[in-house]
Amino acid sequence: MQSSSTNAIAVFPRAALSNRAAEDVLLPAGQNLADDVRRIWANVARPANNGDDGEAGHRRRSRHIVRFYRELADLGHPITRVEQLDERHAVALLDHWRRSKKALSTIRGEWSLLRAWAAAIGKPEVVRPLTLYWKESIKRPPQPAPGHSARHQDITLLNALRAGSDATHYWVERACAVLHLTVAEAMTLDCQPILRFLEGRRNVDLKARLCAAIATRPHEAREVAQSILAFLQSVGREVLLWQSVDLAKAVTRHANHLAYQRRQLKKKQVVFRQAT
Repeated sequence: MQSSSTNAIAVFPRAALSNRAAEDVLLPAGQNLADDVRRIWANVARPANNGDDGEAGHRRRSRHIVRFYRELADLGHPITRVEQLDERHAVALLDHWRRSKKALSTIRGEWSLLRAWAAAIGKPEVVRPLTLYWKESIKRPPQPAPGHSARHQDITLLNALRAGSDATHYWVERACAVLHLTVAEAMTLDCQPILRFLEGRRNVDLKARLCAAIATRPHEAREVAQSILAFLQSVGREVLLWQSVDLAKAVTRHANHLAYQRRQLKKKQVVFRQAT
C-alpha cells in the first residue's frame, strides 16, 4: 500500500538516531527540514551576526531552531516547510516552555533565537518582543538578599573574585568601577598613560570620559592602575585580555564567571540563613 500523504512527517525514535540524524527528526516527504534550517541560517542569519562565535556556535543554533519545529510537532503543530512558522506557533512554544518550568533566563534566550530565526525567514512580525506575550518577563534589577545591601553584595563578589584562581576578573571589575570602563575597554586598558596623566602630563592620549573618571577619583585611579600593572607583570601579560583569546570571547568568559560567582554566593547565603 502506498504511503499516505506527501505532506506526512516521519518522526523517528531519538534513541535510534546518530548525532547528525538527531537534527533531522522532522522529515517532510521530499524535503529535509533540518537541511533548510542549516542553509537559511548560514546564508541569512550568519552574516548579520556580529557576535560570530564560529562554526560550532552556528551549528548549535541550527540544532536549537530544528528543535523548535520538533517541539511544535510534539505539541500538535506539525510544519512541513520552515516558512510556515507563524505567531500561533511562537505562542504555543512559549506556553510549552512556561509549563515546563524553564528558567526565565533560558526562555529569554530561546525567544531571542526564535525572533532571529523569524527574521531570517522573512517573517519578523510573527515573533514579537517577549514582554508583549508575557509581561512578567520584563527584566528587573536583582534585589539584594534580606539584610544585605547591594553595596555589601558588590564587596562580597569582589572578595570572591580576588580570592579566585585568576585575579584577572577582579581587576577587570575594579577598572570598570573606578575608571567607568566597559569590560572590553578594561580588558585592553593600557595603564601607563593613566599614571602619566596623574603625574600632570597633559599630552596624554586618553578619552575624555576616562580623564573625567580619573579626575574624580585620582587616588583610587592611581591605586588601580599601579595594581593592575603589578598583576600583569606577575602573569607576563601587557593587558588584562588573556593571551590567544578573542576579545568578544573574553568578555563572554568574564560575564559567565561573574554569573557563576554570584550563584555560589547565593548558595552560601541560603545555607547561612538555614543555619541561623
